[in-house]
Amino acid sequence: MRKKVLLFVITLLGNFPIISAQSDRYCAKTESENFADTIRFEFIKNKLIVPIIVDGVSKRYVFDTGAGTMIHSNFSKNMQYPLLRKDVLNDANGNRDSIEIVNIPELEIGTVKFKNIPVGVCDMPAFFDCLSIDGIIGSNILTELIIKIDTKNKYIIITDRKGFFAKDKGYSTPMRTDGQNMPLIKISPFKKVKEEVLFDTGDSDFYSLSSRNFLYFKSKVKMNSYIIDSVSGVGTYSLLGLENESMKYLIHTNDFQINNMIFSNLYLATTSNIGSRIGADILNYGSVILDFANHLFTFIPHEEYSKGRSISTSNSHYDFTFVSENGNLRIGMIFESSESYKMGLRKGDSVISINGVDIKNICDVYLIDYRSSDYTTITVITKDNLKKEYTVKNK
Repeated sequence: MRKKVLLFVITLLGNFPIISAQSDRYCAKTESENFADTIRFEFIKNKLIVPIIVDGVSKRYVFDTGAGTMIHSNFSKNMQYPLLRKDVLNDANGNRDSIEIVNIPELEIGTVKFKNIPVGVCDMPAFFDCLSIDGIIGSNILTELIIKIDTKNKYIIITDRKGFFAKDKGYSTPMRTDGQNMPLIKISPFKKVKEEVLFDTGDSDFYSLSSRNFLYFKSKVKMNSYIIDSVSGVGTYSLLGLENESMKYLIHTNDFQINNMIFSNLYLATTSNIGSRIGADILNYGSVILDFANHLFTFIPHEEYSKGRSISTSNSHYDFTFVSENGNLRIGMIFESSESYKMGLRKGDSVISINGVDIKNICDVYLIDYRSSDYTTITVITKDNLKKEYTVKNK
């Protein structure tokens, strides 16, 4: 069983940009025909990082089904791509800003070539530099294609052959797409609750539940048995920055279902995201086929999870979150029922070291492997300017 840590370090992006307009002018198609190609990827911190070629230049991009294709503003300036138009960018937390849409003449993923791709231009999040990531491959270039993502073997298969995965048996459910070809499926996260969610490989978590959706569910059916704790705080980042402070609910469910596949022992905290989403953590339990041609989502459990219709997840909950502001790391929120809170850790405490490593920038936090031991030691400076050290168990 995978060991996940107590600390929810940073929900860095969850979801990358969602361009407001719903139009085919944001989508691109490959000129290749009758192809099937296998692309190897790195799976780091639940991010799928694929090698691509942009106008002959090798790059490392995040493969993000919850976004449109994006390039870093620095790269765009150097290449001087022609401006197509300007639009409004809505990030996952509801922040808005203007964005330039430019035309990239050619982009290659493996042997598959795309031409004249409309892409957004923006400053990439700081943590991209930690992993040497140059941009985002989004769903808008996957129109009418079929994609299989296999994290156990670390490959993505891209094909336009409609029967290519006919022998791959799993749990299938209808899938629709929005104006940028982003995949949407229906799930049942709780008893008597149905929800349409985005399948978003840019989100590192298993299930990011929108607070707005949760409060709606709570008003319609009994949800108290699922709630462990609640607290006001911040914990998620999206492309345009940190979310606003809001009430968070810590939730545990044994009733999460995609079609007839049940995921039990699932912990999550509500987010400020506009909508809910299934993230890349589900790929630790099985492969996923996104059939954009036939509008079908299929989950294929890994062999160790293939017996029966239920998987017990190992995504242990976290007591608190880290957030980075103005170059400083602090505690963004902490659940008051937690052992960490009882020890004395508080929201707003500034973090100066973790496991003896001095925290100088976001990469120091993002790249630390908390799974290497059963405990994590955090040194903080309190609001009263006192230096304190806490050792918490990684559940």
